[in-house]
Amino acid sequence: MPVSSTRKKSASQTSRSKGGAPAGSRAKPTGKRARKLDVNVVMGASGSGKTTYVMNEIDRLKPSRLIVWDAKGEFADEGYAQTVGSVAELVRVVVAAGPSGAFKVAYRPKGTPAQVRRAFDLIATLAFEAKNLTFVAEELSEVCQGGQSDSAGWRKCITQGRTEGLTIYALSQRPALIDKNTLGNASLTRCGLLDWLPDAKLMAQKFRCKPEELLDMPELAFIQHTRGGITRGSMLS
Repeated sequence: MPVSSTRKKSASQTSRSKGGAPAGSRAKPTGKRARKLDVNVVMGASGSGKTTYVMNEIDRLKPSRLIVWDAKGEFADEGYAQTVGSVAELVRVVVAAGPSGAFKVAYRPKGTPAQVRRAFDLIATLAFEAKNLTFVAEELSEVCQGGQSDSAGWRKCITQGRTEGLTIYALSQRPALIDKNTLGNASLTRCGLLDWLPDAKLMAQKFRCKPEELLDMPELAFIQHTRGGITRGSMLS
């Protein structure tokens, strides 16, 4: 007895998945999902080379769209970005640039701790919404409380920024005081000399080393972790 056209169609459909791909095939990351995670966490005591490392990275990568949470004013002082006087002014500059226009702006936080945290959240949210930019956050511990950040904007940056084209640099002298989601989502973690044992114990877990190695590091030495492994080096070499 001939097979009906309806039955033929049904049999054909069984060889394909619901999305139209051949049965047994697997979806692959495409478009925004194919972008690599780019969250760089840079830790170390004062003078360990954190800011110098990030400045060298900016020199190397030459981002045309840059926002700096410039806690000490160093990025503006050394010409990497232009200081804006308020969060509102920073928003105007970024919005005026549109989705692809160039800008290099720095904001130096001021006010009470609560005001500083609020400003950070607004700027992090702006960075996420603006997309396709480099966001540098200096002294991240200053906008965290008890090792956690209540900034929804920052959480979006570090957990979803990959698909929005963000390159992030998070810096701090005290890794034990920063948001642990940041450490957990890092594609690169770099650490120089640490002064406090609690900080060294935390970072030793990441680097699979003894805390003493981090407490006794030579000047401008560093240890670095990526998904490709752990390396050691010196900024003097």
